Amino acid sequence: MTVSLYFLATTTVPIQMFMFPLYFVMAKLGLINSPVADLMAVATIIALPTLVFFVLVQRRFIEGVSAGYEGARAVPPHSNGEVAA
Repeated sequence: MTVSLYFLATTTVPIQMFMFPLYFVMAKLGLINSPVADLMAVATIIALPTLVFFVLVQRRFIEGVSAGYEGARAVPPHSNGEVAA
């Protein structure tokens, strides 16, 4: 629910609402037309696909981990590994 609300909020707001404040902050820090700004842009471009992949896959990952945990609870601690019916 939270992710969908965040997605809705960020897709309905025009990109200029994010660009102008970011530009003013970077100008105040002296990062416009500097090598640091180029490095920040490259780091963002490299990290963005990883972030998108994480957001898309995290639900399946958590479901798999919790399913494995539920299966592990079915085995009694002092047995020979057989699952009781």
